[in-house]
Amino acid sequence: MSVLLGGLGDALSRTSQVARVLTLVGAGSEDVDRGLPLVARRGPEHWVIGIPVDTRNPLDSRTAAVHGAALAWWATRLLAVSGAAADMVHARFADDASLAMADAARRSGARFAFTVTPDPHRHTARRHGGLPDRSQSEQAEALRLDLHRIFVADALVDRADLLVTILGARAPPSCPSPSRSWHRSAATGHSPPRRRASRRSNPPPTRSCSRPG
Repeated sequence: MSVLLGGLGDALSRTSQVARVLTLVGAGSEDVDRGLPLVARRGPEHWVIGIPVDTRNPLDSRTAAVHGAALAWWATRLLAVSGAAADMVHARFADDASLAMADAARRSGARFAFTVTPDPHRHTARRHGGLPDRSQSEQAEALRLDLHRIFVADALVDRADLLVTILGARAPPSCPSPSRSWHRSAATGHSPPRRRASRRSNPPPTRSCSRPG
């Protein structure tokens, strides 16, 4: 689990507006075989919960799509357990694991928050410099992965009830403050409940999320 997401969960669990934080991490078959616990207490109201994933390889942007349905299935059932139901599910990374958490949030009746970053959008044109010479090559595969991540990011933005932005230092003066967030429900005057948060993350060197790296 990344230091950033672990620290975020710790900080949220110490606020008066959040009763409990669950950080969901991918637990591969090797972790299960080694007897690593699927539930661990990180702080007074911060729990790390492993979601079983049928792979011995790291769960990352290249492999998450294969396991998306299983991740959504497990997360949905977890969020239905007494004491684990979430008011808000947060995802940090634009990948299929986060998309699975968005599906689980919808099925569970929880609101979904997504942190929007400019990756990989801002680097795509410079990184690839046009179409690759061959469709079956490492360069072509990297381009397909970046384009898929852009597609996934658009889908996550479309499904989110709350968007949180991280702006760069050179943002135009007309841009909102980096700490500002957008509620899709703002027009109706309703804000998402803030009593409990659930987070999703994957172990390093992969991903995480608050629901769900």
